[in-house]
Amino acid sequence: MSPMGWNDVPAADPRKTEVAYETGRRVMAILREGLLPRRIITRRSLQNAIAGVMATGGSTNAVLHLLAVARGAL
Repeated sequence: MSPMGWNDVPAADPRKTEVAYETGRRVMAILREGLLPRRIITRRSLQNAIAGVMATGGSTNAVLHLLAVARGAL
């Protein structure tokens, strides 16, 4: 899970530090709100994640991660 548009910022991009910091701020806000992943992740969002991985060439770990996320949502 990551904020839209933030997971594809390359490591060498000058915005990477800012994106990492803002992602951490968002995670802490979500924890304070008590928002759980199973309230956000839907079948459609998993399908979107799969499409994103396929469109970008993705990681070989993507299948393992997506399966783990899907199982955790049960």
